[in-house]
This record gives sequence, structure tokens and C-alpha cells, in this order.
Amino acid sequence: LCVDVMVDFQVDETLHTSRAALTNFVREVRKLYNDVPFHNFQHAVCVFHSAYMFVLSLEACWSPLECVGVLLASLCHDLDHRGLNNAFQVATMSDLAMRYNDQSVLENHHCASMFQLLDKHSLLSKLSRADVKALRKMMIDMIMGTDMTRHAAQLAKMEGIQESTTLALDNDETRVFLLVVIVHSADLYNAFKPFASSQRWTKRLYREFNLQCEVERSLGIEPAAFMTASTTKEVAQGQQAFYNYVVLPWFQQVARIMPDLAFIPDACRRNLLEYNK
Repeated sequence: LCVDVMVDFQVDETLHTSRAALTNFVREVRKLYNDVPFHNFQHAVCVFHSAYMFVLSLEACWSPLECVGVLLASLCHDLDHRGLNNAFQVATMSDLAMRYNDQSVLENHHCASMFQLLDKHSLLSKLSRADVKALRKMMIDMIMGTDMTRHAAQLAKMEGIQESTTLALDNDETRVFLLVVIVHSADLYNAFKPFASSQRWTKRLYREFNLQCEVERSLGIEPAAFMTASTTKEVAQGQQAFYNYVVLPWFQQVARIMPDLAFIPDACRRNLLEYNK
């Protein structure tokens, strides 16, 4: 699926590489995702597919380089995630926290891991220096944009721009920001999937949360309250808050500036109704 989508978006032609090279790259990406309940390769493919569908659904004409960027960033956005979040990395002063000075620890690691893998497979070697620079910037922005500590600032920025009919799509900064929005929105795919699928992914997420809580307690660290939910009622209450305060405000703004994605808030509301029950 991943390679087919990349070829459909002519990633092989843009990077002057082959389908076989892309296949080898994706296979190694899969190996670098760990066997954790939520942030695994299946999650990466869901984000990748959602980003692909978002880009397809918009009328804006993305450049070939932007298509490469959004596909690679969405596929690699959680590369080598160990199932332990940024707060845990900082609290335990992990090697990654020390390396990245407590700032977007995992996102920095995912970015670095992606670029190391791209370099290993020489996938950017035939691009011009200017294209590599532009591609690096947009992919870094997209992966850093999945850090939930940046969510509020991104939401505020969306609230300050006009609808897509008047967006300055000839402005590189605006275009890259829209791609950041797309990848972050794709990372929230669980909220707008059909409820049966959404609920399965939610259970996986809370399983990962609960496993981290167990490790934290063993280290004498007090777990975050939202991660301790384990019963059906507790999880539903957590999801009610997440939908009301994070998901719906975000996708309402997404739908406002990208009207082709207006179906998403409605899908989220349907899932929220299920949790309300």
C-alpha cells in the first residue's frame, strides 16, 4: 500500500529513484517501528493513508516535492517510538531527553531517525541542494507539528487565516503550514474513523498508557491522571474531554479553512455521541 501510494504520487520520479528502492526503504521503516500497542507500524500506515486522502481531497495543487514531503513525514512521524511519551523521557532524563535538551524529545528523534534512513538508502542524493533544503524544512515542520504541546499554537494560527478560497497558496509558508495541519490531522485519525475501528485504536492507546504508568510507578513517578484510565467508563470520560477540548475545536477550524474536509467534524461528533452513551 505505502509503495503503491508513493508511486501514484510519482515519488519515485521526483526522487529519481526506483520502486524497488522505495520498497526497500519502506521495509526498513517497518523494522524501525517497535512492537508497542499503539505507536507501531500499523499506526504509521493509518496516518500515512489519512494524509494521502486529505491531500487528494483538496483542490490545491501541491508540488511534487510537497507530495514527497507529506508522504515521507507521515510514514516516519513516529519512527522508533518506544511506547513512552515525552513527559516520561524528560522525567527520567533518558538518553533521548539529554540529546534533545527536553524539547520535543520524541519528535526530534523521529526526524533524525528518518533522515538517517533516507541517507542510508540515498533517496535524496539526486535532488539539488536547494530541493533537499526545502524538503528537510517541510518534513521537520510536519513531524514537529505532531507534538501535542504545539497543538494550541497551531490552532490559534488556523483561527487567524481565511478560508481556502482566499488562502495565499502561492505563499510557501502558508503551503507548508497547511501540510503541517494535514499531518497533525492525520495523526488524529482515530477520532474520525468509524466507531468500531476508533474504539479498537483507543483501547490500544490506553493499553500503551497503562503500560507506561506501570513503569512510572515502579520508578516512583506519579503517572499523569489521563493515562491511568482502565475501565470502560474511565476511558469514555477521557475521550469525552479529548473530543470536546482537542478534537472538535481542531477539526472545526480545519473544515473552515479546507471545506472539502467538512465531513470530519461530523464523524467526530458521531463518535463522541457513542462515548456519551
